[in-house]
Amino acid sequence: MRVASDFSKAIEYHQIGLEAAYVINDTLGITRALNSIATDFRRIGALPEASEYHYQALYMADIFSGKNKDEGRKNRIIAINGLGNVYLSFGNLTEAESLFREALAEEISLGSELGQAINYANIGAIYERREQYDSAYVYYERSMACNISAGSRLGVGLCHIYFGQIHELQQEYDEAEQKYLLAYEVMSEISDTWHGLEATLALARIRLLKRDYTQSLQFIYQARDEAEGIQSPMHLSQVYDLLHEYNIRRGNYAAALDDFKISKEYEDTIQNMKKLNKVIETRLGFERDKHQQYVSNLNLRNEMEARQKQTIIYASIVSLGLLILSLIALFYAYMQRTSSNKVLRRLNRLRTDFFTNVTHEFRTPLTVILGLSNQLQAQKEITPAETHSYLRAIDRQGRHLLSLVNHLLSMSKINAGMDNPRWQKGNIVVYARMVVESFELYAKNKQLNLTFSSDEPAITMDFIPHYMENILQNLISNAIKFSHPGGEISVRLSSTDNKTILQVMDNGLGIDKDELERIFDLFYQGDKTEKRNGSGIGLSYTRQMVEMMNGKIEVESQENMGSLFTVSLPRHRSKDIKAQPTIHDKQLPEDAAVPEVSSSVRATRSDVAIPANAGNGEYSRYNATVLLIEDNDDVLLYLKSFFPKEFNVVTARDGAEGMDLAYELIPDIIVSDIMMPKKDGLVFSREIRESELLNHIPVILLTAKSTMDDRLKGLQHGADAYIKKPFDPSELLVQMVALLESRRLLKDKYMHYVLKESATPKKDVNMEFLQKATDIVYSEMHSPHFSVVSLADRLSISSSQLNRKLNAISGHTPSGFIMRLKIERAKKKLTFENKPIGQIAEECGFYDVAYFSRTFKRFTKVSPSQYRRMPR
Repeated sequence: MRVASDFSKAIEYHQIGLEAAYVINDTLGITRALNSIATDFRRIGALPEASEYHYQALYMADIFSGKNKDEGRKNRIIAINGLGNVYLSFGNLTEAESLFREALAEEISLGSELGQAINYANIGAIYERREQYDSAYVYYERSMACNISAGSRLGVGLCHIYFGQIHELQQEYDEAEQKYLLAYEVMSEISDTWHGLEATLALARIRLLKRDYTQSLQFIYQARDEAEGIQSPMHLSQVYDLLHEYNIRRGNYAAALDDFKISKEYEDTIQNMKKLNKVIETRLGFERDKHQQYVSNLNLRNEMEARQKQTIIYASIVSLGLLILSLIALFYAYMQRTSSNKVLRRLNRLRTDFFTNVTHEFRTPLTVILGLSNQLQAQKEITPAETHSYLRAIDRQGRHLLSLVNHLLSMSKINAGMDNPRWQKGNIVVYARMVVESFELYAKNKQLNLTFSSDEPAITMDFIPHYMENILQNLISNAIKFSHPGGEISVRLSSTDNKTILQVMDNGLGIDKDELERIFDLFYQGDKTEKRNGSGIGLSYTRQMVEMMNGKIEVESQENMGSLFTVSLPRHRSKDIKAQPTIHDKQLPEDAAVPEVSSSVRATRSDVAIPANAGNGEYSRYNATVLLIEDNDDVLLYLKSFFPKEFNVVTARDGAEGMDLAYELIPDIIVSDIMMPKKDGLVFSREIRESELLNHIPVILLTAKSTMDDRLKGLQHGADAYIKKPFDPSELLVQMVALLESRRLLKDKYMHYVLKESATPKKDVNMEFLQKATDIVYSEMHSPHFSVVSLADRLSISSSQLNRKLNAISGHTPSGFIMRLKIERAKKKLTFENKPIGQIAEECGFYDVAYFSRTFKRFTKVSPSQYRRMPR
């Protein structure tokens, strides 16, 4: 009906559709009907009613469960666009433009050419209202291009009208007439009389302006007939306005007056229609409430019937289940009795085999350890080189034995169901990358090229961090162990919708075809494994951990061609798992030249003793600026993800950039990687400690290298803490909070030394800086020209650097620091010198006695004269 411009019937039919949608609770249908009714009202000029229905449609679109689907988004866009047209009609151009641009952005994301055309034209209309004709023309041209692309004849015709309006407003009547004629030709081909009237009225108006009265009158009469046919008071009002103008120009003043009266009557008709719309709206609300009550009662009755049916079904299921369970229990008891002897015999054989294999595995390293220790004790003429060689062999076999014990303990926990691993949701790519990085130096020492790649920058999955790290370590260490110098080892991650695929491939010795079937058996060793001191536990333990995460592990290998281990893990285990920063378990390859790290660092957020003042997100008391230096973008993103929002995190990609930022910002704490381009973490840490401006800042170093020599080297270069990758975020946060807390206590300690003029700690560079600043203040405080800038100049630093430095080591701003020293000096003079208060004030840098008294009382709670009389 609306296409044929019969708006009264369109409103009636759309209201019927709205009532039907409410009855069946069709949110999508309700939204469409509300938008259609609003558009009907806009076409007949009832703007308040139109806006109300568009707002109802927008509300329904926002609560629709499928609001992110294309159809749901489209209904929301129609509501926004309609509201923009209402605001445009009322002249609120700013609000209208905001709504049109929001609708345009949504249409672009949906790829709707027609929707984009409509909103480009609407924005053009706003610029036209603002008399920014060039901008308006540009947006109309964009609308025209989208209409042509969408094949919209109506849109093309309307764009010609818009072009004509711009020319008409600029008094370019010939160009305007050409555009209107093009619009008229296009509109004649479609059945939309309402929009066609726009072209007819435009031609009537432009011919009138060009004094072509005959042609103008023909178009006016044509427009009158069409407007009367669709009963459009708004268009009839425009028709009689044009007749009024025509008769004025022709000198027919009596006819012009009649036309003016008729035009006003149609305007009154529009107002009456608005009142009628209110009545219709009230009736529609009543019908809607009635239908909603009916639907509620119907739903209640259906729920009661469904509940009764469910009760009967559940009772039947329970009865049947009990019967089946009874039968199963009887059958199980029978099977248990018949198979118990067989199971006991099998368990006895497995126990015997297990102890035999374990004894064999323990004998080899114990033989070496005991034999070489006896040699060291018995032989007196042993050379230092031989002693060193014996000790390295003992250390290597001891580590092998410790690794064997650790694996056996972990496997026994899993078998006994005592492991109770903690699942977490996180980005496995970053976690795996850090584990691989911890092997890079080890592989390099073996002259092997170890690489890591991922098909996606982030793969989110549920996993057990401790298991995942051990799986990677076992597979990578095996690949290194069985590869020739110059070999290639690659670790690759990929994913499907439901699985994450981990592949570790090498081009080393490979596995004999006959050994592939038994490679995952406990204590099984092939010929090559025995030659390379394998234990026969690692792959069995790996398979056990993979299966605990509901995955599977497979191997493909050809002798002397290399091996490919593929681990498939489900991406999702349970909806209850929350995204958390991953933790780690610090275990190393059996024969890597790296000591075991104590299990005490395997901390979680629940068992780390985070200070009370840092709990529950209360990091705000530190107000800390953290400088984070890391050259790997993925690790940098991972680090930033778990920092509390109370920390201001600033990042740098290498040590040189980090040093520049440190001087610029003077952060509260620095977290830096060691292996970086341009300037590594050790050099960076040493330069921080050598800088008088920065030496108070605590530095935490992160690295994949964790031997004792590496740790000592980091601490010797001035690091305050040394954490191995991959690390537990809780461990890093606890270290940071502990360092910040210690710096806070040092601030109080430093100020105590300064204010009490006590003996200062020896070789404390921060105290030396504070003492130097104090001496300058005491020597210059009597000068009226002394200021914070003067103090910064004397210390050869900028005012901003002085502010950050003093805040960091004393807890005071420079002005607050100076004022504290002035008051402290005044207290001593009032106590020990019998001078007038005014003279003491001047000596302490106060040249207004009243100001001195107010300031002194603010710090000490008493006036200077009261303080002097206080008993000592």
